[in-house]
Amino acid sequence: MVDSGDGAGEQRRSAGFGCLGVPSSRRGRARSGPAARSPRLRGTGSGRPPVSAAALGAARAHAAATADPAPGPLDGYTPGDCFLFASARYTLLAHGVFAAISAGDRGTLPWRAAKALRDAGSAGHPRPVIAGVLPPGTGVPTWLVIPARVHWAAPLRPGPPPNRFPVAHAALRDVPGPAAFRTGVETALTRLGTGGLDEIALTRSLHLAGLTGTDQRELLRNLGRADPCSHLYAADLPVNRTLLGASPVPLVRRTGDRMLAHALGDSAPRGADPETDRRRAAALIGSAVSRRRHALTVDAAAAALSPYCRGLDVPGQPSLICTPTMWHLSTRLSGRLTVPEASALALAAALRQGPADEPYGRNFHRSAVGWCDASGDGEWVVADACAEIGADQMRLFTGCDVVAGTDPDVELAGTSARLRTLLTALGVDRQA
Repeated sequence: MVDSGDGAGEQRRSAGFGCLGVPSSRRGRARSGPAARSPRLRGTGSGRPPVSAAALGAARAHAAATADPAPGPLDGYTPGDCFLFASARYTLLAHGVFAAISAGDRGTLPWRAAKALRDAGSAGHPRPVIAGVLPPGTGVPTWLVIPARVHWAAPLRPGPPPNRFPVAHAALRDVPGPAAFRTGVETALTRLGTGGLDEIALTRSLHLAGLTGTDQRELLRNLGRADPCSHLYAADLPVNRTLLGASPVPLVRRTGDRMLAHALGDSAPRGADPETDRRRAAALIGSAVSRRRHALTVDAAAAALSPYCRGLDVPGQPSLICTPTMWHLSTRLSGRLTVPEASALALAAALRQGPADEPYGRNFHRSAVGWCDASGDGEWVVADACAEIGADQMRLFTGCDVVAGTDPDVELAGTSARLRTLLTALGVDRQA
């Protein structure tokens, strides 16, 4: 079901949006500090300059207006009884619960999941997969099931824009507020200087209360319209809640004995014109703090994946990828698996080992969301900018990792930009 190439989504993102990039053909561990090579911006090889956000908006509007409005997989999505995972290559829509995977010890999760898939096959399930949410660390239990019915379909086509917004709400508040978030970053910087830590993760959220008429399908469509190359997900959570969002790249994908992973780093909003856009991209990839923070992420990913792979390819420098609204630092790791039991779930679990956010708690924020079949193949993304939706309230999450040199104002602006993407999809006119 998943091809072993570079992935249509990643290729379209690089070529179609005219992203800037840094050559990453050399093997070796990512480095930071004086030993790292200085970044050098260049074109993508297509010869085209970066496309402005305004031009992208016009292109998306044309695509939406001319899209085929015929029913698609999203029409079968019903919150509370569904799991949805959609990329530029396929859509997975699953219903019901054939079996649940107990939380238990995280160390034995891959073994227990593999056994559950074998048992489901023996019990007559035609094509069992495990789907759900895998939180980082151990503070929040896993939420994984084998759905009763699984439907594979072509990529989503969101169709024309709706006549109404997907949510109405009575109140919206920041948790923490902008000033308190800045103070949290400053406090984390102090702790870094005295506690021997390399980084501290912080969460920022927006709470919407008094919801009426929430349309999760339309929210997913809006996210898909905003970035056709994104990975969309919607997963049921305990107590009648849903974790929903979009990710620009997969955390990890396994196809046979091949593994592809992405370490995603800092981000910056796109510019309204080509010159501003290029300047913001150059500032992001040239930031010493962003590169140091990204190097920690890449090193952790390489350490987690190395035991499972032969010849793990870790580029020595990050690249830039872009969505219609954001630039992101990214490093693509790939390798050939040498451990047969290293399923996509096992790889995602290894990559999601981490501390709890401080000081506000993360719940399911930054969880891995995805699927894994009985052969071990599968794909997972990170729920960074995401929504946790209940019956009458919704919480929007994003966050940052504080390292030495972090600027509180830059982190406030970055989290605001990521939250604004969700607010726009919700039809909420507010500066995050």
